[in-house]
This record gives sequence, structure tokens and C-alpha cells, in this order.
Amino acid sequence: MRVRPRQFVRQLYKHWEIIEHLSRLSRELAVFEVSQVLKLVAQYSAAEADAAQILRELHEADIL
Repeated sequence: MRVRPRQFVRQLYKHWEIIEHLSRLSRELAVFEVSQVLKLVAQYSAAEADAAQILRELHEADIL
């Protein structure tokens, strides 16, 4: 799959706090469960539906 640079950079900008937190956690954990990532994303989003959408966006941008 080809990474689209503009979309990649946009998602980094839009969700920097989440990505930064996941980066720090990745030093301790090699693999994340979906529930762990959703829980973390939910901390930074207003609603659970938003958390699922953010997770989808990060996945589609090949960040996760």
C-alpha cells in the first residue's frame, strides 16, 4: 500500500497527542491490543464514536 504524504502529515498534525503517547508506550510494549488503543484514543476524544473514527483515520493513513 502506498502512503500518501499529505494525508500522513495531516493526520500527524491532527492527532499528535495520541501518536506521541503511543510512541512512548511502544518503548514498553511491542504490540498493542485494539482495546488498548481505543482506550487511549478515547482519552483524547469527546465521544466513543469519535474514538473509533480517529482510529480509522490513523489506520487509513498507515500510521497504525
